[in-house]
Amino acid sequence: MKKCIISIFLVLLLACTPLAGLEAVAYTLPVGTELHAQSVYMVNIETGTVVFEHNPTLRTYPASITKLMTALVVLDRVPDLKQSVTVYDGVVDDLLGTGAAVAGLKAGEQVTYEQLLACLLIPSACDAANALAVAACGSIPRCVAYMNQKAQELGMTDTVYVNAHGLHDPGQYTTAIDLYALAMEVLKHPVLTELCRQYEYTMPATNVSDERSFATTNYMINPTSSWYYKRVQGLKTGYTDAAGRNLLSLAEKDGQRYITVVLGCPAETLHGYQVHHEFDDTDMLLRWAFTKLDYLSAVSADTPVDEVKVTLSATSDHVIAVPSEDFYAIVPIDAADSVLIEPHLTVTELEAPVHKGDVLGTATVTCAGEEIGTIELVAQQTLERSTFLWIKDRVLRVITSPTFIAVFVILLLAIAGFVIWNIQVNTKRRRLWNSKARKR
Repeated sequence: MKKCIISIFLVLLLACTPLAGLEAVAYTLPVGTELHAQSVYMVNIETGTVVFEHNPTLRTYPASITKLMTALVVLDRVPDLKQSVTVYDGVVDDLLGTGAAVAGLKAGEQVTYEQLLACLLIPSACDAANALAVAACGSIPRCVAYMNQKAQELGMTDTVYVNAHGLHDPGQYTTAIDLYALAMEVLKHPVLTELCRQYEYTMPATNVSDERSFATTNYMINPTSSWYYKRVQGLKTGYTDAAGRNLLSLAEKDGQRYITVVLGCPAETLHGYQVHHEFDDTDMLLRWAFTKLDYLSAVSADTPVDEVKVTLSATSDHVIAVPSEDFYAIVPIDAADSVLIEPHLTVTELEAPVHKGDVLGTATVTCAGEEIGTIELVAQQTLERSTFLWIKDRVLRVITSPTFIAVFVILLLAIAGFVIWNIQVNTKRRRLWNSKARKR
């Protein structure tokens, strides 16, 4: 009940707080919205559309979101997750006194990779991270090396890992954009996505421990939590004093999925209870996206965009430029009527024949003044060449060409010269004949 009161208080607080330092992007949050996160990156997976970002390249500490990369390395190196491993001595040595979340693993305990992954991703157990690193890679440093290699392979160019569990180290950092790339890789592995969406886990008894039960650290997927949101399907929380509160989430509604990265939320308490701004920010962003944005055909393939002049056709002197296909995009519901198309034709005039589908250029699609995509423009119909017009055109081209005119002028001058010369010769001959005639 107290959590519900806190949540209501926070919602009212958000509604009454002015916008605080949010960038204006194509998909703008409602006026008066405040985010607590230092860095945000939100993407519609179906279209690849970045619907909101705030300091997405800011270097931040990943905290326990690190564990997703640890899990990916394990999957790369372990073909059978049901294989049993033995927890090594000293599995918690670097965790003592840190207050890190643990699964209570003991040296010599027999567990499977699958069980360790569950402990890693559901209660975010740091001892499970160490156990997996050593079992799968031979040592923690080797696992970290594989993690950094994997990050580079995924294009996470501004991420460095120092440990496998995410406890604070100033040399371990990432960005919201890089974590989006990490999330997209996680989604390729059903075993991980399934674990990330579980809000509780019971680990069977082992050779040294009784059955243990764990709850997720992601309250947004826990039906008993006041932060529960049924659209959320994972993925991972992270928290340290230095990192603040982080959340990398996946949510889906009506076939539209969003990855939302929220990093660096302040850790606060209110009336003795922890305030989870990472859940508040994510909840607000998702509800805004699901209620204010729509995935629709912003431009139809039969929409006339521009026209190009066409010669040598008996049926038309132009061809209509239309999109090569329907253009679908994430569009603000209240701005659907403000979609505009700005053509960029690569040709201004064509000579028939022109075939349906011939590329004529591209067009920029904007919504509410912001660019949302680029489409290819093609000819709407086929225009055949007229033989008569083609012959006429070629004749006209020949007789109006500089070469033809030059030759024609030279020929005229030659003929004129010949005529003048011939007249002069004939005149001389007549004079000569007349002179001889008088002498006779």
